[in-house]
Amino acid sequence: MAYSDHDSQQIMTAVRRDVRISRDRIRAGVRLLARFQQGELIPGSREEALGRMLEEFASTGDLPQDESGVLRDEVSRLGGAMAISGMLSLTRDESTAFALLLSALTAESFGTV
Repeated sequence: MAYSDHDSQQIMTAVRRDVRISRDRIRAGVRLLARFQQGELIPGSREEALGRMLEEFASTGDLPQDESGVLRDEVSRLGGAMAISGMLSLTRDESTAFALLLSALTAESFGTV
Protein backbone atom coordinates (compact mmCIF):
# COMPACT_ATOMS: atom_id res chain seq x y z
CA MET A 1 0.00 0.00 0.00
CA ALA A 2 1.45 3.38 -0.98
CA TYR A 3 1.71 6.32 1.37
CA SER A 4 -0.74 9.16 0.91
CA ASP A 5 0.64 12.53 -0.17
CA HIS A 6 0.10 13.79 3.38
CA ASP A 7 1.97 10.82 4.88
CA SER A 8 4.82 11.23 2.40
CA GLN A 9 5.09 14.93 3.25
CA GLN A 10 5.25 14.15 6.98
CA ILE A 11 7.95 11.54 6.42
CA MET A 12 10.04 13.90 4.27
CA THR A 13 9.67 16.69 6.84
CA ALA A 14 10.98 14.38 9.57
CA VAL A 15 13.80 13.12 7.33
CA ARG A 16 14.92 16.65 6.42
CA ARG A 17 14.90 17.59 10.11
CA ASP A 18 17.10 14.58 10.96
CA VAL A 19 19.48 15.46 8.14
CA ARG A 20 19.79 19.09 9.30
CA ILE A 21 20.43 18.05 12.91
CA SER A 22 23.16 15.60 11.90
CA ARG A 23 24.70 18.16 9.51
CA ASP A 24 24.92 20.76 12.29
CA ARG A 25 26.35 18.29 14.81
CA ILE A 26 29.00 17.02 12.40
CA ARG A 27 29.94 20.55 11.33
CA ALA A 28 30.47 21.46 14.98
CA GLY A 29 32.65 18.37 15.43
CA VAL A 30 34.70 19.23 12.35
CA ARG A 31 35.17 22.79 13.63
CA LEU A 32 36.34 21.50 17.02
CA LEU A 33 38.76 19.12 15.31
CA ALA A 34 40.13 21.95 13.16
CA ARG A 35 40.59 24.18 16.22
CA PHE A 36 42.48 21.36 17.93
CA GLN A 37 44.70 20.78 14.90
CA GLN A 38 45.47 24.49 14.70
CA GLY A 39 46.43 24.60 18.39
CA GLU A 40 43.62 26.97 19.33
CA LEU A 41 42.35 24.98 22.32
CA ILE A 42 43.60 25.46 25.86
CA PRO A 43 46.00 22.62 26.77
CA GLY A 44 44.51 20.36 29.42
CA SER A 45 40.96 21.58 28.81
CA ARG A 46 38.03 19.28 28.14
CA GLU A 47 37.76 20.71 24.61
CA GLU A 48 41.42 19.95 23.95
CA ALA A 49 40.99 16.36 25.17
CA LEU A 50 37.92 15.99 23.00
CA GLY A 51 39.80 17.46 20.02
CA ARG A 52 42.58 14.91 20.55
CA MET A 53 39.97 12.14 20.68
CA LEU A 54 38.35 13.39 17.46
CA GLU A 55 41.72 13.53 15.72
CA GLU A 56 42.40 9.90 16.57
CA PHE A 57 38.93 8.89 15.45
CA ALA A 58 39.26 10.84 12.19
CA SER A 59 42.66 9.38 11.38
CA THR A 60 42.15 5.77 12.51
CA GLY A 61 38.39 5.24 12.63
CA ASP A 62 38.76 4.13 16.23
CA LEU A 63 38.92 5.62 19.70
CA PRO A 64 41.85 5.14 22.12
CA GLN A 65 42.05 1.67 23.65
CA ASP A 66 44.29 -0.01 26.17
CA GLU A 67 46.45 -3.04 25.32
CA SER A 68 43.52 -5.44 25.71
CA GLY A 69 41.32 -3.47 23.30
CA VAL A 70 39.08 -1.88 25.93
CA LEU A 71 38.28 1.79 25.42
CA ARG A 72 40.24 4.05 27.72
CA ASP A 73 38.47 5.68 30.67
CA GLU A 74 38.95 9.06 29.02
CA VAL A 75 36.44 8.04 26.34
CA SER A 76 33.73 7.67 29.00
CA ARG A 77 34.71 10.90 30.72
CA LEU A 78 34.30 12.78 27.44
CA GLY A 79 30.80 11.45 26.76
CA GLY A 80 31.28 7.89 25.55
CA ALA A 81 32.06 6.26 22.24
CA MET A 82 28.68 6.96 20.62
CA ALA A 83 28.75 10.66 21.48
CA ILE A 84 32.36 11.15 20.37
CA SER A 85 32.09 9.19 17.13
CA GLY A 86 28.77 10.91 16.45
CA MET A 87 30.56 14.24 16.32
CA LEU A 88 32.13 13.20 13.01
CA SER A 89 29.83 10.53 11.61
CA LEU A 90 26.20 9.58 11.13
CA THR A 91 24.24 7.33 13.44
CA ARG A 92 22.43 4.34 11.98
CA ASP A 93 19.09 6.18 12.09
CA GLU A 94 20.62 9.21 10.39
CA SER A 95 22.08 7.01 7.66
CA THR A 96 18.58 5.69 7.04
CA ALA A 97 17.21 9.24 6.91
CA PHE A 98 19.87 10.20 4.34
CA ALA A 99 19.07 7.13 2.25
CA LEU A 100 15.34 7.92 2.34
CA LEU A 101 16.00 11.51 1.32
CA LEU A 102 18.29 10.44 -1.51
CA SER A 103 15.71 7.90 -2.66
CA ALA A 104 13.03 10.59 -2.75
CA LEU A 105 15.26 13.11 -4.53
CA THR A 106 16.58 10.70 -7.16
CA ALA A 107 13.50 8.50 -7.59
CA GLU A 108 15.81 5.50 -7.17
CA SER A 109 15.06 2.54 -4.95
CA PHE A 110 16.54 2.32 -1.47
CA GLY A 111 18.74 -0.58 -2.60
CA THR A 112 20.19 1.48 -5.42
CA VAL A 113 20.95 4.38 -3.13
